[in-house]
Amino acid sequence: MIPVLSLDMEDPFGFIEKYGSFDHVKIGHSVAIFGKNIFSQFEKRHLKVIVDLKFTDIPSTVARSVKSWDHPCVVGFTVHAAAGIDAVKAAIESTDKFIFSVVKLTSIQGEIQQYIDQITALKDLGSSFVLPGRWAIELRKIITTKILVPGVRMKRQADDQKDVVSIDQIKDVADFAVIGREVYKSDDPKTAMEDIRRLCYA
Repeated sequence: MIPVLSLDMEDPFGFIEKYGSFDHVKIGHSVAIFGKNIFSQFEKRHLKVIVDLKFTDIPSTVARSVKSWDHPCVVGFTVHAAAGIDAVKAAIESTDKFIFSVVKLTSIQGEIQQYIDQITALKDLGSSFVLPGRWAIELRKIITTKILVPGVRMKRQADDQKDVVSIDQIKDVADFAVIGREVYKSDDPKTAMEDIRRLCYA
């Protein structure tokens, strides 16, 4: 399982310079506001990027969005499944990078039965997924593409996320584990990352 550092923080590059990073990072709007030129900062640090902008629009626009944010350091993009099957299909066909369908945000309550038909259809397209940990555990037996699990906790509380999970629970389930607050709100971020690496790669 690969740990992914979420860069949803005030000064991501200042943090990386001070404490380091996992090899993979996830960027959202707080980094995207600086534009695509920001990728040069990741490239020179040899970091691999997951672009988490949850593209949601008509199929042609979603495909253009993927292409416009592509860069050699990018390994994948998120697309919100609310855009529909055709939009996810257009995203998959527009790139050779991973397309992670976001089915449900971790801040929203919801049961797997409400989404299972959609998940099955997306799986048949070859989409990868962003899934809450407990869903990933249940669905790993049918999903053969990549699963990215957000809301990973070790010591911190859930805060505004409804679905949280520990590394041990998803170690043999997730391909990528997104870890943010657990690191950047830690008293010792560098040690926290070392502990997480050890757990993920053990």
